[in-house]
This record gives sequence, structure tokens and C-alpha cells, in this order.
Amino acid sequence: MQQLILLISLLKNTFSLNLARAKCAAGIIIGFIKTRTVNLTELATALPGEAKLESRYKRLQRFFKEVKFDLPW
Repeated sequence: MQQLILLISLLKNTFSLNLARAKCAAGIIIGFIKTRTVNLTELATALPGEAKLESRYKRLQRFFKEVKFDLPW
């Protein structure tokens, strides 16, 4: 649990995300590790929370639609 809080804090500060977006990003990262896929349907099953699967799927869609990572790479 402590590691999740640290990950959320790191994402929030590094990418200037609000808390909700940072939590979603952390869930996505953990989902990548758990499911070993980038399929949003499968990632939705790995997200924490009590929301219905369809709601978690839509949250992932909104996240990737709205969040832009402008990194000078």
C-alpha cells in the first residue's frame, strides 16, 4: 500500500496530474504489470475499486483521450 501511495505521488508531481489522474495512471501501471498486456479490456479488470467493469473501461478510454504527456525526449 505504501508503494502505491509513493507511485501516485511520483506521478502526480512528475507529470503535473491531479490526484484522480495520478491514481488512474498508477492503476494502469500496476495493470500493465499484472496483466502483461496493453488491451484496455484486460487492464480494466486489474484496476482497483468497486466500480463496474464497464465504468473502469470507460475511465481508461477517457484517460488516454484526455491526458497528454509532453516530455522533451
